[in-house]
Formats: sequence, structure tokens, C-alpha cells
Amino acid sequence: MGFSLENKEEFMLWIKYRFFKEGISPREFRKCRMKDIVDILDIGNAVDAKTVREQKINEAMQKMR
Repeated sequence: MGFSLENKEEFMLWIKYRFFKEGISPREFRKCRMKDIVDILDIGNAVDAKTVREQKINEAMQKMR
């Protein structure tokens, strides 16, 4: 599942795309430190994972009724 990035340039482009998708401009992206960028991506992944877990719980509760 997923894909691999070949080099640092591809990695940076992928991160810029993710930021753009979240509404963060390239100018703001350049102002961020790499640690902050990684933290923001981790937070986004955690929120997505929580949403998936909640959906599974809701589906299980609907089946129990």
C-alpha cells in the first residue's frame, strides 16, 4: 500500500502538495521549519486515523441494532 519517493526533491514536492491541499500557501510553507512540517503532517495523519476508527465504531453500532 502506498508509494515510495525516490529522492529529497520528490519528498519536498509531496509535502508542498499536502500543505497546499490543506490550504497552506507556498510562501507559508517556506517560512516553516522541517520539524514543524513533520508535526503538522503527523497531526493530519492522526486525525484521519481517528476518523476511520470512529466510522468503524459507528458501523459496528449500527449492525448491533
